[in-house]
Amino acid sequence: MHELLEQMGKDIVHEKSPNEPGRRHKLCCYEDVHEVLTENTGTNEVKGIAVNFPEDDDDIPLNANSFSGMKNLEAPFGGLDWTGLDFSN
Repeated sequence: MHELLEQMGKDIVHEKSPNEPGRRHKLCCYEDVHEVLTENTGTNEVKGIAVNFPEDDDDIPLNANSFSGMKNLEAPFGGLDWTGLDFSN
């Protein structure tokens, strides 16, 4: 039952912005997280990121602008490697 409710919630979030994941308030699909962070398309709508990496890909390349548009990002999230990133800009 829990998994069904979780999937329903994800579907509702996806329906609000089906073609622009950077305009959703939660990102949990690996492909969407990868797109938003590598193409710097996150907006103030994004409040949380949670991602499970697939077995064959454990890397999302980040840069100083990856989070620049996500001013309301508040939820802690895991699965991202912060090593070597300079957030001073």
